[in-house]
Amino acid sequence: MDDAIAPNILPRWYGSLDATLGMKAPLRFLGREDTSDMPFLTGEFLSAPLMADDGRIDMVLGAAHYSGSRSWEEVEAEAREALGLDQA
Repeated sequence: MDDAIAPNILPRWYGSLDATLGMKAPLRFLGREDTSDMPFLTGEFLSAPLMADDGRIDMVLGAAHYSGSRSWEEVEAEAREALGLDQA
């Protein structure tokens, strides 16, 4: 990953991998595109732990879906509402 991901966002990638391995459960992430001069893209990411042949969880399966059909503000507001984060 060090050769493929921009250094300024590499800590986020490692953070998501570490969180997935630490939780030992699939995680969903939402985010804005911060690379390639495409700030109009939003992304939804799945990060799922995988078990090795010896029973250790030491791998992560990742998948991403990018879209430009909705603004980040709309995606964020919907997620915050679904999680109950905007309730007074």
